[in-house]
Amino acid sequence: MDELTSLLRSAVANTDFGHAPSRRVSARRLRSLYSAGERLRIYEKTVCREHALTPLVTHLRRRLEPYANQDMELHCGLVGYGVDYVRGVVIRRNVEDIALLLVRAAALLTPGAAAAKFSGWLEGQPIRYKVVGLVDGLSVEEPLVLESGIEVRKASRTLPPIPGDAIIARLPRTPRAGSAEVSFDIAARPAFFRYEDPMEYGEGGKVSHTWAGGSLSTSMLHDFCEALSLSCNHCVRPVDVWQDDGDTAAFCSGSHSLGWRTIHATESSVATPLTQELLEEAWRIYQTRRSARGLRNRVDTGVRRWVNSKRQESSLTDKFIELRVALEALFLDNAQGESRFRLAMHGAWFLGASVEERHRYHGALLKAYQAASVAVHGREVHGREELLTAAQELCRDGILKMLRVGSSPDWKALVLGGSPRRDSTQA
Repeated sequence: MDELTSLLRSAVANTDFGHAPSRRVSARRLRSLYSAGERLRIYEKTVCREHALTPLVTHLRRRLEPYANQDMELHCGLVGYGVDYVRGVVIRRNVEDIALLLVRAAALLTPGAAAAKFSGWLEGQPIRYKVVGLVDGLSVEEPLVLESGIEVRKASRTLPPIPGDAIIARLPRTPRAGSAEVSFDIAARPAFFRYEDPMEYGEGGKVSHTWAGGSLSTSMLHDFCEALSLSCNHCVRPVDVWQDDGDTAAFCSGSHSLGWRTIHATESSVATPLTQELLEEAWRIYQTRRSARGLRNRVDTGVRRWVNSKRQESSLTDKFIELRVALEALFLDNAQGESRFRLAMHGAWFLGASVEERHRYHGALLKAYQAASVAVHGREVHGREELLTAAQELCRDGILKMLRVGSSPDWKALVLGGSPRRDSTQA
């Protein structure tokens, strides 16, 4: 690494940045712009004097030799560069291209920092970045952190801290009321690989992305927001999402950057406080739900419809309709027979710990289903807010209990006096 640091120090001292000769800037000026979060796209071109670049290319060619394509008919010298895949770009790169990117990174960071990160990647360390979601429905004063690599903090009053050449101009400039930022650490590997075929550039390619806690799911933001909704008993939804590459952005061309996109244009007017205990409970719910394969369809439908029933902007009528679907997903196996009584009976048995509780839950579920039926048939529902809240609580309790138990009861066996338990793979 000392040799690479020395070569980078020499190269940076002999490099200017920018397309037009009259507008090129020095490495020091480039670093000051990077630190201030300015756009760097107009300074993408790296112009390094040959006497300083050649020794660096020779050094890198030796270290990257295991990853360079040697087939003369298939673009000899191409190197699979994982940073491109993290940034969502498809570029054919040879050793000279990577050398210029490394010089630029050394100018933006320092030669020592760039050499350390680059050498770490060669030794098998992952490329690290974050996915950040701006979510509605949560309030938090101090950052809350999970060991798995998830952090929740108050939404920034300024631009999100994405340095360098990310498309920061499109990111939210002010937080929505009651919003927070949820970030997920992601590790991508390998950083370098050899192409078996230089046209092998599909989405993801040879690079795998592991989200916080070992998840490979790209839907983790949505799924974790649903877990937060369950733990907080409140609608928590992602509004915007962006990728924060941190200093990894310095190692890639700025003309191909992942930016921001909107998921939900609306926002809730009420936020619920998030505590460390609730965050940890959400993580347990998320993990349990991820492992509950036999319950996937039943619980997924129940959770998403239940969350929809908690949306602040929805009418009472729409909330009852969403809640009915959630309850049916949890407590009905099929559409045969009279659904209202079967749903109320199943739900009351599953949730109640005593005869008195089951009678009470049975009545509440019957009334909620009846109100939802009124809504489904095109009529408005008025003055039933307390009933909605009570039924939402029962639905939430049903979801959480079903996740704890790991399966849904065999309703037919229950009615016939048999064992209500069944294998979770049949849920």
